[in-house]
Amino acid sequence: MVHCDELLEYALVYGDYKGIPKLQIRKALAKGYDAVLRVDIQGAATLSKALSKSVVFVFVAVESEMALVERRDPGGRSLTL
Repeated sequence: MVHCDELLEYALVYGDYKGIPKLQIRKALAKGYDAVLRVDIQGAATLSKALSKSVVFVFVAVESEMALVERRDPGGRSLTL
């Protein structure tokens, strides 16, 4: 998908490419849906360029590193906000 330019944004993470497929997002937007994406600050910058005025960013931050650790699920994969 990376080499075929099928991703809105992508990054190489621990040896694997992770990204957001253009087709999925374009289909959702064409149907009038909003798309909620979880990206880092670099991904947000890329999406800002790709989607221009049709994007709104919401950045979520915790009050401390300890709060971040406490909010992790037992598997350590997601956070409760």
